[in-house]
Amino acid sequence: EHDNLLAALSWSMETPAGGAAAPGRAATGIRLVLALAQFWYQHGPVTEGQRWLQRAIELARTGDQPVAKVAADLGIATSCLRRWMKQDDIDGGRRAGLDADDRAELVRLRRELRTAQMENEILRRAAAYFAKETLPGPK
Repeated sequence: EHDNLLAALSWSMETPAGGAAAPGRAATGIRLVLALAQFWYQHGPVTEGQRWLQRAIELARTGDQPVAKVAADLGIATSCLRRWMKQDDIDGGRRAGLDADDRAELVRLRRELRTAQMENEILRRAAAYFAKETLPGPK
């Protein structure tokens, strides 16, 4: 069935020589990509889904319809499609901002910082506890 899905995606996003894919076919392709996103995340290579999403974004950009109409046809929020297109511009170097790799690194570094802060707090409290134990006087 995987081959059938890939064939359907290829058909929906193929472009005739010198032209763009038919708007309805492009919308079908984007809907397929959205529907398969969870599958790729859980079972398949995520990069395959990202590659198809990239092609879908390119097709949405080459269409004659406004972004709001494309988003409505796909059943997604306009802001969602705009965010994907913005992130694509950033990843492609056409716009300033954090690309996907930088964003992933930022998330990882923030997580590491929270862990280090918690460990530091635990050590600070342990040091205070043991300092009280070693002080002379009533306990």
